[in-house]
Amino acid sequence: MLKSFSLIEVLIFVSILSLFFVTAAMVIVAVLQNTTTNQNKIIATHYAEELRSWLQSEKETNWGGEIYIAPPIINFTQHVSQPLTDFCFNTSPVAGWPLSAGASNCGFSLDNGFRRIATFSAIFADPTTSPGGTYINQVGVNISVEWMDRGRLYSSPLKTVFSIWE
Repeated sequence: MLKSFSLIEVLIFVSILSLFFVTAAMVIVAVLQNTTTNQNKIIATHYAEELRSWLQSEKETNWGGEIYIAPPIINFTQHVSQPLTDFCFNTSPVAGWPLSAGASNCGFSLDNGFRRIATFSAIFADPTTSPGGTYINQVGVNISVEWMDRGRLYSSPLKTVFSIWE
């Protein structure tokens, strides 16, 4: 006598198998999306560190201020004390200071999908310790590397402070 599966048993087996494969596919898609996001975070962190390193070298080259002015070179503190202190650095490696301040027109042109914005805040010397109090002691820098992924804006921030005494 030949035994076989009934139609209901086959349908139940196929349904359970298809649920397993759908679940496995959803897990794989989620893992791949997470991997892509993490990969972009690593790239963004690299771009932020690259800019921080470049700014450190600019600071070391010519800090500026009342004491260390070296005309006609625009020094570090002259850049960061402008009224608009957001700069878009969308070249890698960093090619120099952007021609104008302001990050409003900073597109995602860095490596075809990223943008790198640095926001500066100058910390002036205490007027009681510096004549006129116009000398910049420290510069706070917030570097933000942003990218779009699946219609969502992601950001990798880096904050640092530059000081003439470091």
